[in-house]
Amino acid sequence: MAGKEVWHVLVVDDEDEICRQIKEHYTGWEHSSNLLHVETLTDFTQAMNMIERQRFDLLIIDVFKGPPIEAGEAAGIDVFERIKSKRFMPVIFYTALPASVGDIQNPLVKVAEKSGEAFSSLDQKVKEYLEAPLMRIIRELNRHVDETIRSYLWDFVPDHWDEFLKSKDDAALAYLLCRRLADSLDINGADRLASGLNPQNAAAARCVAEQKAHPLRYYILPPSGGECRTGDVIKKPAQQGPSSYYLVLTPWCDLIDHPGKPKKAEHVLLVRCILLEDFTEYNEWTRKGAPPSAKTRLESLIGTPDKEPEGRQRGRYFFLPGVLGLPDLVVDFQQSCTEKVDQLSSYERIATLDSPFCESVMACFTRFIGRIGKPDLDIEMVIENLSAKKKS
Repeated sequence: MAGKEVWHVLVVDDEDEICRQIKEHYTGWEHSSNLLHVETLTDFTQAMNMIERQRFDLLIIDVFKGPPIEAGEAAGIDVFERIKSKRFMPVIFYTALPASVGDIQNPLVKVAEKSGEAFSSLDQKVKEYLEAPLMRIIRELNRHVDETIRSYLWDFVPDHWDEFLKSKDDAALAYLLCRRLADSLDINGADRLASGLNPQNAAAARCVAEQKAHPLRYYILPPSGGECRTGDVIKKPAQQGPSSYYLVLTPWCDLIDHPGKPKKAEHVLLVRCILLEDFTEYNEWTRKGAPPSAKTRLESLIGTPDKEPEGRQRGRYFFLPGVLGLPDLVVDFQQSCTEKVDQLSSYERIATLDSPFCESVMACFTRFIGRIGKPDLDIEMVIENLSAKKKS
């Protein structure tokens, strides 16, 4: 089994023969060094109990309990809905009537048809899951969480148990454990996880080795919480005029609803976010036969606020990388405006800037609007004075 990845699969079908055939088919079956360990159940109620007690990587389940042609009970759908309220696991509906779950099907819920072609349809769906990174990500994340909790409880908590008892704060351990887990996933945690999943992934390896930020580290997707907060990237609806993106800079404490009290902020500070494709630097770079200097100018714009585009106002821009439908944007601190707080609900919340990028953009905005102009020092005169002192 060295070098083989074993995935635990639960098969639920009320026909004993179907369960037996599936288990027999996948015993010794292999796909790209992936093996399946199959457990079967014919009782849909027991299936939910087993899923709550054990961790499975994949569920293969029939839709109907009893012959569907006789209006059998859609017990498989009931189990699926209960699973969704408890935990996540990839699902394959294995049914003679695939149309019965056509509206449920999506990239994470697949449907295989029972037919006379042995298990070719089911094999294809299983392979699709094994070839995608989803199940490996879930497994590695579970391992990481288990290891973090194990290490914390065995290595830290026993030495401080008396302090926990003395504090009489029942929530203290929960807070400490949650913060420890959050810290283990912060900064380079996701980069290390991605690199471990696929050591050949050059981008993930570079992020770890060079301590660079993957574009997705900038954001929390979907946005945090139910209300607008500092660092939200929001979009003005098209019906109100040309669609445009803004970044919320008002402190979050002024946007929170307090019981029996209105929000502290009556107006919200926004800054305009311009599409990268609207910048000269981008368009020059995309032209056929663009010189190497075009790439350098684009890199300076993308590198803001740490780099300054030549000929542009210092500290004016902050680049936000595009991810998952969010376009590449450039925050323009010169284009700030306000909106009434009760109008925020008409904007679409796209993403929330994560720490430390949210704090960084706030600091850059403060520095930009708070700068004070001064004449440049006559350095040549200073050098002349120093030279005179040197000679004397």
